[in-house]
Amino acid sequence: MDSSVLQKVIATVCALEISVGVLLLYPFFAGAAEQQAALFLEPASGTFFVGSTFDLSVVLDTKDQAVNTVEVSLQFPPDKLQLASPSVGKSIIELWPAPPVFSNTEGKIYFVGGIPSPGVTTSRGVVLTLSFRVIAPGRAQISFGDKSSVLLNDGRGTNVLGQRPSSFFTLSLQPSVGPAISSPTHPDQERWYHDPNPVFVWQKGNFVNGYGFTIDRDPGGVPDATVKGTDAQASFQNLASGIWYFHLRERLDGVWGGVSNYAVHIDTDPPASFKVNVSPGLRTMNKNPIFRFFTTDALSGFDHFEMKIIPLSGSGAGETLFFEVSSPYQVTNLASGRYEIVVRAIDRAGNSRDESVTLNIVNSLTQFVTPEGIDLVFVFVQWPEVLFAVFLLVMALFAVLIALWEQHRHHLTHAFREDIQKVFHVFSRKPPVLPVLFTLAFGALCFAGLPVGIVRAAELSVVPTVSIAPSVYYPLDEALYLAGNTSPHGTVELLFESVGGNASPVRITSDANSNGEWSYSGRLELASGEWNVRVRTVSDPPSDWSNPRLIRSVLSGFVVGGVTVKYVPVAALLLVLFLSAFALLAYSFFRVQAARRADVEREIKARTGALEEALKEKDRQVLQSRVEENFSDIRKNIAEELEHLEMKAGESKLLSSEEEAHRAALLRKLRAAEEEIEKNIKHMV
Repeated sequence: MDSSVLQKVIATVCALEISVGVLLLYPFFAGAAEQQAALFLEPASGTFFVGSTFDLSVVLDTKDQAVNTVEVSLQFPPDKLQLASPSVGKSIIELWPAPPVFSNTEGKIYFVGGIPSPGVTTSRGVVLTLSFRVIAPGRAQISFGDKSSVLLNDGRGTNVLGQRPSSFFTLSLQPSVGPAISSPTHPDQERWYHDPNPVFVWQKGNFVNGYGFTIDRDPGGVPDATVKGTDAQASFQNLASGIWYFHLRERLDGVWGGVSNYAVHIDTDPPASFKVNVSPGLRTMNKNPIFRFFTTDALSGFDHFEMKIIPLSGSGAGETLFFEVSSPYQVTNLASGRYEIVVRAIDRAGNSRDESVTLNIVNSLTQFVTPEGIDLVFVFVQWPEVLFAVFLLVMALFAVLIALWEQHRHHLTHAFREDIQKVFHVFSRKPPVLPVLFTLAFGALCFAGLPVGIVRAAELSVVPTVSIAPSVYYPLDEALYLAGNTSPHGTVELLFESVGGNASPVRITSDANSNGEWSYSGRLELASGEWNVRVRTVSDPPSDWSNPRLIRSVLSGFVVGGVTVKYVPVAALLLVLFLSAFALLAYSFFRVQAARRADVEREIKARTGALEEALKEKDRQVLQSRVEENFSDIRKNIAEELEHLEMKAGESKLLSSEEEAHRAALLRKLRAAEEEIEKNIKHMV
């Protein structure tokens, strides 16, 4: 058989097997799909006018199954719809374990209903009928929440809820029968705006004698039969937040025409206040902190968050931009230093609220050092106390050094002279490049760490609102960053006043951008203490001062003769003096001990030498006396021998040759003994 024909046969058989399998399994899957109950809303869609009401029914389809419990959670837009009738009405529900509750503020409805055993089986059972009132134009969706369920009457409470489609409605104003209205300031009737000053325009008709108009909260309002103007425009100022309806009709030859309506959504309120939480903390060694924040908005609804990170180190905070973020948000690779973190919440009308925190990124060396003092975990010590304690330690060490010098001046003078000679000897052979460079670098570091400046007054800026202001400000260590809002392109004046009246007020000015946002960043030398900062708009006449914001100024230094010196380098200098004094004390103590040991060793050596000399002299004398005694005995014996020979020679007058030889030998022995004894005595000495 041809291979192509065989392949076609195999493909046909496979297709038949698949078709048969699908036909066999279809009833099973179809039956499984039919087992899922459904909740739906009637009507599923529609168009309604603002001010009208409509009924919405929650309908149950059990799919031929007996159910005994229905739990329903509904969500609706509260800015467009309000529940007008909370009554139950006609319903298949007989028991209410959780009666219907609702919130027109949050746009939520919830209830739990029950049917006694054997339950209910229905394809179109009305669970509840609700009546809604349309309060604003736009598009509205009513949907089931996640807590919705339908439980079988099987003794186990099996949830069989499947489909739960939403309903969609178009909400609009009553059709205008008068002039067509538009608004250059609020062009979209469904959008929220933060401008409270709407302007309305329309096309002026022929032979029109005038117009009657009004603006109120009633979508079906009608203007009075009074001519308010003849121009084809109207404007209103400083309307409160909410939904407003502009009503217009024209008068033609003494006859009033139909009413036209136009809706404007105004929201001038910022989102709710919130807190910015930082993990692991506001003072941390972690260079990748995590920020968490949350807020809501009552009218237009919350839109998004933005963040700005402002480094406070250096002479000025600099210009940084806002960027969009979501919570939680993690910043990466922040360098050590202090930062002002500003989180801005923006609603759908464009209103914003700023909240800020001051973040301090420290390293392992500076984690315990702050501009106000030293944090020892269990106790916090301020810089004046630290300086006083270190100063006392330095003075105590120098007192001990002076006492040690007075007591061991001879030893220390000699030791210092020897060590200095050794150092010069070493450096004469190899120039001290590294020690000199280290000394110069350390000196430059200490000098650079002593920022000195004349304390002088500065001018400040002020505006109607101050949204960002630090609670604590360190004039000698960082820049001051302030921000707020005023009229677009306006100029603001900031006024700093000392709470205790110990310092003169400080004033500065700042310009706002096109959004009315102003900011100030820079070094502002405020005296230590609490300061109130207020702002006002510079105009003719100027605006009222804003509510004060309290700033605590902390000087991390002191003033000597008009010159400001920081605590940290002074403490470092005192610490260097302390370590130097301690090292000098240890060196002096070591050298005194070494000198005293040398004196003792010299004294012991001298006494030992004298004792050895005395012992040698005594031994020599004893030996000499003994030798002399022995030599005396030898001489005596030899003398006796010689005397005997001489006596014998005197009798005979002659000595034999042997006797003469014996006599000569005795004399030689005597002389040899004398020489040997003298030689040994000299050698012993």
